[in-house]
Amino acid sequence: FFQNLQAGTVYFNYVGIIVSTSAEIAGVVLVMQVIDPWGRIPTQLACYLLGAVFVALLCLGETNAWQFGVVLRIAVAFGARMCMMGAAGSTWTFAPELLSTQVRVTGHGFVTGLSRGAAAFCPFLIQPGAPPIRIAIIVLLISIITSLA
Repeated sequence: FFQNLQAGTVYFNYVGIIVSTSAEIAGVVLVMQVIDPWGRIPTQLACYLLGAVFVALLCLGETNAWQFGVVLRIAVAFGARMCMMGAAGSTWTFAPELLSTQVRVTGHGFVTGLSRGAAAFCPFLIQPGAPPIRIAIIVLLISIITSLA
């Protein structure tokens, strides 16, 4: 979205929203094509790591040194969302083969609670006016750590 602070209005780029949302379909189709030839774990790892790189690029695109244009920003958002949807899809495919239902339900509940706690903590970690490079590094490191865990 774009914000005009003087006028107090917010403009949404609906084309960008539609394009980046359609990346979820592309992510599912991509995983359907590569999960058997590559294997489940390499597909997960590649999607999570590539998604982390796209998210870091998205944050870097807001810095004074990089300043992405609208089209490049939408393309990077498309890649990030595609990779994260592909990673989630491959994780949900692999989990029933590896873990029992009781373990999956317990883990899912724990991670859901943890994510809500992290969402509550996030405004304190990434504050308005924080340098985008700091935000990019934080997001990249967290994504890499979680993908390797």
